[in-house]
Amino acid sequence: MSNHGRRTRRRSPVAVWEDIVDLIAEADDEQLSERDLLWLDHVHARVHGHLRALEHQLASTRPGGITIPPEIDALDHQGLLATLELLRQEGAQFQNKNLAGLSDDELKFMIAWFLRPQRQDPSR
Repeated sequence: MSNHGRRTRRRSPVAVWEDIVDLIAEADDEQLSERDLLWLDHVHARVHGHLRALEHQLASTRPGGITIPPEIDALDHQGLLATLELLRQEGAQFQNKNLAGLSDDELKFMIAWFLRPQRQDPSR
């Protein structure tokens, strides 16, 4: 399926999993026994924990050796936008004008990229 060049915001795997669990619960709520519900809660907790760990692992290290510093990783969406606004005021330029539409992980990566140590160009 093609999105015809449009960039779509990727949803968190945790959000997708929670939607799946909600759909199953809505469809079969009256047919599940107490034992089924306990099993579902157990599976949900295990999968949710694994997804959170994977999501954090993916968010903390990006291609190109860019690592998200803990102080950036701890910021909420508004804090990330405020940090990028400060960077913009200091001269940073962004291709994407709609920063609010980006995910927290994308914003964290942008900040880490702008704050990364500059490497010397060997051709100079």
